[in-house]
Amino acid sequence: MYCKVFDLSHTWGWHGFNSWRQMTSGAHALLLFERLCDTVSLYGMTAYPSKGPDQYAGRDKKSSSGRQWHDWTGESLTWRLMHAGGRAALCSA
Repeated sequence: MYCKVFDLSHTWGWHGFNSWRQMTSGAHALLLFERLCDTVSLYGMTAYPSKGPDQYAGRDKKSSSGRQWHDWTGESLTWRLMHAGGRAALCSA
């Protein structure tokens, strides 16, 4: 699924995606569930700030914590595309 989204994103002129290997383990699990389950609901998957502390770095900023490996932007776009395509219910409020 992510590889298809990655390919389509470049066709559409979106360049926010990096390698699928940079996705979090939770993202890999959600893509697996999307294939195995009838419905998938995502809550809070796009609610984290792009800069500043998060659940991985704690109070450290991503830029100074050495935890910039994950493709946060690509994951967020993937969840939104899955929601727009009717593949997942997304709630980030």
